[in-house]
Amino acid sequence: YKKNITFINDVEKGKYSCIWLHSKMYDIQKRKSDGAKMAFFTLEDLSGSIEVNCFAKEFAQFKDLIMEDNVVEIYGYIHEEQDYFDEEKRSFKLTAKKIKKCYETDGYILLSTACQRSYKIYTFPFIENYLCEDGKSVVLHNEQTGRVGLSNLRLNKEIISIFDSLTPEEKPKDTWVQSVNI
Repeated sequence: YKKNITFINDVEKGKYSCIWLHSKMYDIQKRKSDGAKMAFFTLEDLSGSIEVNCFAKEFAQFKDLIMEDNVVEIYGYIHEEQDYFDEEKRSFKLTAKKIKKCYETDGYILLSTACQRSYKIYTFPFIENYLCEDGKSVVLHNEQTGRVGLSNLRLNKEIISIFDSLTPEEKPKDTWVQSVNI
């Protein structure tokens, strides 16, 4: 919010925008004419995902930042594309013009719940056993409202591996936990 981040679901055609996201995958290709490399990859945040074109000039400049699970700020031009098979279906794509690495941290724990009610009934009773003064800071995400914010909670980092080892029946309902470096 301090950086005027545009969430993916809020992008508009033609808008020169900043999006702060996790890179989930990428494909590097060479241009046929001169062999220069460019990248096409998908980025996602808590609101959705978007495909990104990073052409040769920008790729040469920012290739070290384009890697899986890297958190970056991307500035670029949003354009709309029509689906090849379905004329009614359209999607947005981002052409990257500038990519910046977000500041380094020791990481946060992202705690996402379906709604405030789920947090109170299922999530908090589960996590209160892992609260500690020297733990990682917790970012809370409410799927119902889309709100994301830094809480005053600090959790033992072991909660990630413990949570991952639980069966679906043992996990708090409508909750997921992830370590992030935002």
